[in-house]
Amino acid sequence: KKNWEVLFITDPADEMVLLFMLQFQLKNIESVENWLKNEGVETVEHEKELTRDTNKKEFLTWVKSNLGSVKVNDIKPSSQASDHPFIITVAAEPGVARHLMRLGQIKDKEHLVMLKPVLHVNFNHPAITGLMKRRKVDEGLSVKVIEQLYDNALITSGLLKDPSQMVPRLNQILGELLQGEKSTILVP
Repeated sequence: KKNWEVLFITDPADEMVLLFMLQFQLKNIESVENWLKNEGVETVEHEKELTRDTNKKEFLTWVKSNLGSVKVNDIKPSSQASDHPFIITVAAEPGVARHLMRLGQIKDKEHLVMLKPVLHVNFNHPAITGLMKRRKVDEGLSVKVIEQLYDNALITSGLLKDPSQMVPRLNQILGELLQGEKSTILVP
């Protein structure tokens, strides 16, 4: 949208080189994670809106308490991530954590402790608006959906080592959602 040049890297060695390379041909090189952190994914008007809207404030508290303090160091509202319900930014350089994960130096989600993840919740996303309503009806399913959306955000940011652990939970969510479905076929 901003007509910026984007460099996609596919080799783990490239990521390590770019961590130490700040410019190329007088153009600044910045990771997406750092850009999100520096630009401030959250906006001042959303912070003000959050203090007025107790439902949103309560929802953020509920999400943070269900995910835990290791997975979510801080939680903030966002409207910038229109394609994603959650975005995760981290305090440390995420490229280092991804490199250590590839080398096998980090197990499962232990890297989240040192990264101090900040969860940005997009209240304009249909998954979040639906979840705000659904959690009052079926909290158990809603907690599973929150965990799934969180892991989706970890995958998007390249911080989930083994996504295969998500599959059983995803199957449970689909089963619970579709179990109560009634047929809409009209019989004359």
